[in-house]
Amino acid sequence: MIAVGDRSGRCLLLDATSLEVKDTYLGKFAKVKNKDAWIEDIKFSPTGEYIAFGTHGGLSPLELVQVTAQKKLKKIASSNLGLTSALTHLDWSQDGEVLMLNSQANELMFVDFNSKKAISASSTKSVEW
Repeated sequence: MIAVGDRSGRCLLLDATSLEVKDTYLGKFAKVKNKDAWIEDIKFSPTGEYIAFGTHGGLSPLELVQVTAQKKLKKIASSNLGLTSALTHLDWSQDGEVLMLNSQANELMFVDFNSKKAISASSTKSVEW
C-alpha cells in the first residue's frame, strides 16, 4: 500500500501495484474549507497498520487513521496538540508507541500514540527512532 497526501487535505490509500485508489480520508482542516490544508507530511507506522499525517496551515492537528484489513481508512484521532505553526515533519518510534513532530516555528513535540497526548522530551530518552 502507498499513502499519499494531496493539496486539499485528503489522505489517499493506493494499491502499490496498480496505483488504484482504495480509500480516501478527508482531514480535519480540509473539512472547514481551509485553503492551506495540504498534507505536509505523512507516514505509515512501523507495522503498517496506522497512518499519521499533518496538514499545513495554522495550528496543525495530528491526524491518525487505521488501515483496515479491507484496505479502508478508519479515523482513530484528530488531535490539536498546540503547535504554534504548521507541521513540517513527523516520525514514528521503532515500536510505534511515540510520534515526534516538528513545526515551522522549530518546535519539537512528542506524542504518546495510545493517549494521543503530548509527552515530555525527557520521557523519550530511551525511545529508539
